[in-house]
Amino acid sequence: MQVYAVAYSRSERKVLAAKKRLTGRWFHTGRAYRDTGRDNILNNAGQYVFPGGRAESRNMAAEACREFREETGYDLSALTGAVYYGKTGPDGRTMLVSAATEGAASGALFAIYYVDVADFGAMTEAISANLSDPARRRGLEIDDELEKPKVWAFEDAPAKMRKERTVGLVYQEKAGQLRDWYFAAMDYLVNELAR
Repeated sequence: MQVYAVAYSRSERKVLAAKKRLTGRWFHTGRAYRDTGRDNILNNAGQYVFPGGRAESRNMAAEACREFREETGYDLSALTGAVYYGKTGPDGRTMLVSAATEGAASGALFAIYYVDVADFGAMTEAISANLSDPARRRGLEIDDELEKPKVWAFEDAPAKMRKERTVGLVYQEKAGQLRDWYFAAMDYLVNELAR
C-alpha cells in the first residue's frame, strides 16, 4: 500500500507539497541508500506531490514518517498525527476514513498521515536547505526524488494544485475506478481537520 505524509500548520493555515524531480540516481532500496548507477525517470516527474511511497509495514504513521524523512531529510516521527485511509466511496470518488474506524484499512487504496507541525516555517526552511544542496542530500541520505518544497495557503491550495500540475487531480483510471486522491486529501485537510 502507498502511504503519504501531509505536513501542515493549522494555525498558519498552510500545507507543504514538493515538486518531483525529472530524474534521480540515489534512492533507498529496502533499507540501503545507494546510487542506482544511472538517471532514472521518476513517476509523476515535474508535478507537485506529498512525500510518500510504498509502506513496508502495517504501521502507517511510522511508514509515512520514514518516507517523509527519506524524501525531505526532515524527521516527523516525534510529532503526533492522524492516519486516514483512502477508499472508493459509493459515488466512485475517493473518500477518507479514520484509522480509528473499525475495518478502515480493509480495501484501502492508500494511507495518509496528517501532521500538524507547530514550527512550520522552520520545517519548510530546513527542507528547502536539504533539497537544494547536493552534498547535504548525500550526507542526509535523501532520495533524489523531490526538487523543492512548495507551501500553499489552505484557501489557495485546490486551485494551485490544479494549475501547477499536481498528480491525482487529473483522474487516473486504476482497476476500473477513477481516483482523485490528492484533491480528497486536501479537501479533507481544509474542510475537516483544520476547522
